[in-house]
Amino acid sequence: MASIPLVVVQLLLLLLPLPLREHLWSSQHRRNDVDAGELHPIIVLPGVACSDLEARLTEAYRPSAARCGAMKGKGWFPLWKNSSDLSTHRYNECFEEQMSLVYDPVANDYRNFPGVETRVPYFGLVKGYHQKWPFDKPWCLTPLIRALEEMGYRDGDNMHGAPYDFRHVPPVPGQESRVYSRYYKEFMELVEATSKRHRKKKVIILGHSHGGCVALEFVRNTPLAWRKEYIKHLFLVTPTLSAGLLDPAGGEPCHRAAQPVLRARRDGAVAAANVEELRDQHRQPPVPGRVRARANRGHRAEELLRRTPRQLVYWDGNFDEAPERVYGDGDGIVNLVTMLAFDEEMRRQPGQRGQFKSIKVENASHMGILMDEWVLKRVMQEILEVNQDSS
Repeated sequence: MASIPLVVVQLLLLLLPLPLREHLWSSQHRRNDVDAGELHPIIVLPGVACSDLEARLTEAYRPSAARCGAMKGKGWFPLWKNSSDLSTHRYNECFEEQMSLVYDPVANDYRNFPGVETRVPYFGLVKGYHQKWPFDKPWCLTPLIRALEEMGYRDGDNMHGAPYDFRHVPPVPGQESRVYSRYYKEFMELVEATSKRHRKKKVIILGHSHGGCVALEFVRNTPLAWRKEYIKHLFLVTPTLSAGLLDPAGGEPCHRAAQPVLRARRDGAVAAANVEELRDQHRQPPVPGRVRARANRGHRAEELLRRTPRQLVYWDGNFDEAPERVYGDGDGIVNLVTMLAFDEEMRRQPGQRGQFKSIKVENASHMGILMDEWVLKRVMQEILEVNQDSS
């Protein structure tokens, strides 16, 4: 039987209803790239504030205003899901109180406001990732998830989410964190179950922005043997880095990442920069963006160059006034000094040759890297490359 020319197939597709046409067309593209059954499972972590948060008010809760106790004793309710509702229902004050954390100096840890219990719903799924302001741009991984679905990934099957309580920061080495101890345990169980369900295929972990920091700290807190068994690659997309960076060989903190510096002026000088230098830096034009994607058998990340705050200067030590910002290079959110510290340290680690690479994409931004189609395609190309790698 003679084969049907491709152009005829394309014309026939145009006669089908749009939903069916899109399904068949995307399926054809998936078969040409990599079979969906051969995909490495992927777990994605969004930036800060993209995960939902639910609350329950117990009898121990003493609201500052009577209306804040309206949900007391009524079970779980969405505390952080749609921020546009807060003003509509005059809930801003209550929201601030119920979202707040209280420091426990004995445990050196943070707790919820007394009488408030919280939980992060949809663990294991990506359906809980969405913008809390309905009219905002879809920067909570929506375009990435759609692109992954076109490649053959399905939520709850070979694609999972690991939402986290963004109010808490991953602890530095040696510090206890009840929230993250539980989270890391659940994360490990998710990775193991996902891998076993897919014929022991290793798992890809991708984190964007603060999600990249959480993903990095999760990996750093797992045994090396466990990583080798379960993790294929770790993608860190414009991550906000914590105090300790990853030592891929041993899992110990190997460097302190440079962070934006707070400088207080006492005698007319600003540490390493005088007033004229400071003004010159403020006049610097934006720098065209670049994205760096890094990979190490478990690791890939990305970094950009744009006008980004590097220092906050508090004149005369007055911390009640708004600081003056000193700008440098970065992605608009994360400064370049931080990213280069990570880059340089990773390259110094033993065994990184051939496992770590940087990819530069012009004119991208911290949020745009997973929203703008032209940049997202470059990220997807890396994910496809990992899936085609048989090692």
